[in-house]
Amino acid sequence: MGLGWLAAGGVAGALAGVSLILRCRALQGARKARAVPVPVHAPLALGTPTDFAQPRPRWRHGRTDKLPEWAVEFFVAHYRRHTNGYRKTAAQFCQLHGHEGWTACASTVAKYIRKAEAREEAARTRCRHRIPEPQPANTEWCLDMTGKVDVQGRLHTVLGVMDRGTRACLYLKRMIGQDTAAVLAVIRQLIGQHGTPERIRTDNASVFTSARFTRAMKALGIRHVRNRLASPWQNRIERMFGTLKSRLQWIRLRDGRHLDELLKTWVTWYNHARPHQHLHGWTPAQAWQGVNPFTTRPTRVTPFHPQVWRGLLTGYLIERERC
Repeated sequence: MGLGWLAAGGVAGALAGVSLILRCRALQGARKARAVPVPVHAPLALGTPTDFAQPRPRWRHGRTDKLPEWAVEFFVAHYRRHTNGYRKTAAQFCQLHGHEGWTACASTVAKYIRKAEAREEAARTRCRHRIPEPQPANTEWCLDMTGKVDVQGRLHTVLGVMDRGTRACLYLKRMIGQDTAAVLAVIRQLIGQHGTPERIRTDNASVFTSARFTRAMKALGIRHVRNRLASPWQNRIERMFGTLKSRLQWIRLRDGRHLDELLKTWVTWYNHARPHQHLHGWTPAQAWQGVNPFTTRPTRVTPFHPQVWRGLLTGYLIERERC
């Protein structure tokens, strides 16, 4: 009884499902018959997003090589100020100037930034190797201090005085004290030997900015010129110190007396045996004395190889005829 009723119910359910499917297909066919074709220009609904296509800018081919100068300045300034990469710099440029028709990609930004950096480096090289205008001897002196540490860890202060026009090293010795009185004593000594210069250039160290130093310069009738802050390149004695330190760094300094011997020998080499590039191949001593090495005949040539410098200083001491 129970099994028969279950079988009869299953057959009835299956027939009902088949009839429902047939009715749905009939309705779909009727709707397709009554459907009106949609025109192509009609707006379509967005629907469910399936493809996440990334928006890409519309690159203007042929115009990236003709970007104006303000665009290059934007690339360099934004790249350096915000420390961003080429891609982010290009994206920011397109955001700001894309509506004006100016766009750029990362490779374009990289190209212009590299060109700008190359121009800046070339300008620095020209400025660094630029030969200055000739200046009379004993017109301006350059003063500064440097130091050297010995093997025992003691710092020895060195005072240097250089003539700006001829690059002649007038004084280079170790100082016991770093006070204004010691510096003024050296200046008065050099004035007694070479005369009074018109100007003295120093940095902004406390030794050179003290009231005592200022009063002494006015009393001597010398104009005191100081560098701008954080501008050591304005004092040309820094270049002489660079030449000194490039060789002094290879020497193990024993004590102060060892440094005195090294400095004395180095001054001789620098003034008499080393041709200077900015002096067109003249030595500082020849420029100071006014002896043209290309028109005067040598009378004595002595090789200069001081043992105390262990082969770091080489050259010739040449004596020439005086005109």
